[in-house]
Amino acid sequence: MGQYITTDTELSMVADALRSKTSSSKPLIFPDDFIYEIYEEAGGADVDTRMVQRMIRSHYTNQYITELGPDALCKLPITAVSLKNCVTVQTAAFAQCSMLTDVHLPDCTYISDYAFASCAALSSVEFPELISMGSSVFMDSPNLKYVNFPKLSGSITYDAFRSCTSLESVNAPLCSGIRPFAFSGCTMLSQINAPQCEFIGYAAFMDCGQLTSASFPVCSFVGQSGYKNCHNLESVSFPSCTYIYEAGFCSCSKLRSAIFPLCSHISRSAFYTCINLSSIYFPICEVVDNSAFYGCANITVADFPLCSSIGYNAFIDCENLMTASFPECTYIGANVFQRCSKLSSIYAPKCVSLADYTFEGCSSLTAAYFPSCSYVHGSAFKNCVNLKSVDLRACDHFGYCVFENCERLETLHLSGINYSYSYSHYSSVLTGCTRLKSVYFHSSTMISVRYVGETFYKLFSGIPKNQLKFYVLSSLYSEYMSAYFSLRSMFLSF
Repeated sequence: MGQYITTDTELSMVADALRSKTSSSKPLIFPDDFIYEIYEEAGGADVDTRMVQRMIRSHYTNQYITELGPDALCKLPITAVSLKNCVTVQTAAFAQCSMLTDVHLPDCTYISDYAFASCAALSSVEFPELISMGSSVFMDSPNLKYVNFPKLSGSITYDAFRSCTSLESVNAPLCSGIRPFAFSGCTMLSQINAPQCEFIGYAAFMDCGQLTSASFPVCSFVGQSGYKNCHNLESVSFPSCTYIYEAGFCSCSKLRSAIFPLCSHISRSAFYTCINLSSIYFPICEVVDNSAFYGCANITVADFPLCSSIGYNAFIDCENLMTASFPECTYIGANVFQRCSKLSSIYAPKCVSLADYTFEGCSSLTAAYFPSCSYVHGSAFKNCVNLKSVDLRACDHFGYCVFENCERLETLHLSGINYSYSYSHYSSVLTGCTRLKSVYFHSSTMISVRYVGETFYKLFSGIPKNQLKFYVLSSLYSEYMSAYFSLRSMFLSF
């Protein structure tokens, strides 16, 4: 039948007896039955119960400690602990033991919350039988350098090593996951072995400035800010990852490649300002969210064969991006390719809408082919100074300044001219397009002098009349002739 230390008075006796032992200059080592012996020795002492105000339960059988209770040795000036038969360490059992340097718990299978938190002198820990742990176990232990958990099958929990600023190496080969903030602020962490890890939680490795690589072969997702500000991270390998959450690799300025063969969703700012990222591979990705690759200045090719949606700012300021292919994409958000000054080729034949400033400042773009696009929003192609040909054969609706300063634009394909709304802004659509020569209308039924005469005039008012030619592409003779006479009337009044 186990015995328990349960009252404040008894605890104070134990605490006082332990403190009396620390006057020696030698490290204080706890043999298996040490706490029991101290309890017996302190039993008759006159102890001030205000010294320690806490409730402790330490379970021992046959004079062997098997469970060290909550706060059991919290704040005590001990330097070493050896308990061969202890299998459980409860909450804050060694918390704030600022002189503790060595821990020997060879049979321990579970460590509870805050068990070794703020142990300022602790430099290494090894728990050969540990299976699971609570949260914040070693948090704020600034001298901890090495951790070895060969049998840990549970996850490395919330805040487990947060702000362990000297931690360099972690071995947890059977670990099933890494929870939020587990290693956040471990500024010296350079190596972690956890090949069975299935997920990376929120900010798990945030601000781990010395981490150079990350390899998790079975990890299914990277949580929000998982590797944010890992400035020395150069390569990552996540062959099973299906989802990257917001800011997952944000500001990893040395990251060069991102290979995610099974990733279906890249959340907002996932690779924000990864300025050295040059190689990306996402063959089955369906969604590229807002600002996903914002400022990734060294990406040259963006090939997303299954992507259906690109969020705003996704590739803004990717100044070396030359080719972008999105064959299944139906929506391209605002500013997506803004200031991608070397972009010369874009393929998105199923896109139905281009948002504001989508290609603004893409000075190397010479042709644009969007045969399914019906609406082009404001300034979508503004300042594309080398753009010569645009195919928007399904488009009949424009926002402000769509082609402003596209000074080399010569050929434009449109569906027709929509008369459903008031388009007072149409005079700005082709501002500065003084070389426009040919306009092709692909839907003759959208051309009617009764409705679009004024809109027609505004749309082409800045183009020299003697250089413009209009073409109607229709297989039906009656439609062709109707459109012809409408265009002729509009052109004569133009």
